[in-house]
Amino acid sequence: MLGLVPLQLYGPSDRSYRHAPLLASAARCPVAFSLVGDTTGMLFHLVPLADWAADPASPYRPPSLAAEGFVHCSADEAAALAVADARYRHVPGELLVLSVDEARLSAPVRWAGPYPHVHGPVERSAVTGVRRVRRGPAGEVLGLDP
Repeated sequence: MLGLVPLQLYGPSDRSYRHAPLLASAARCPVAFSLVGDTTGMLFHLVPLADWAADPASPYRPPSLAAEGFVHCSADEAAALAVADARYRHVPGELLVLSVDEARLSAPVRWAGPYPHVHGPVERSAVTGVRRVRRGPAGEVLGLDP
């Protein structure tokens, strides 16, 4: 059964100092609750629709994989929406949140504070859900389409 729980923000005790501006933005994000159910082993990744649709026959390889060696993810949908609101407000086009089953990934997942990083491409078979981010006229995040 799904229920609503408050978005948990992480602080200095988890050594997430470099994420402080994003976390402050999350506190202002209009999406203050996240749907939770059995999300054990699930990761969430924010991606522009054009990037996700670019090469559907191949594993997904965002630019961060080549530049940083990993794919940025979030531990829940609310955190992914906070990232969208803080960093993608001015990115044109549709944004998606991918639900990724960690058990279906061949690449290792390592955590940096509250954020999981996939150290390799994301197999499309590991993606169990795709939801569109609803945005307002200024690009602000309003939520996820069902």
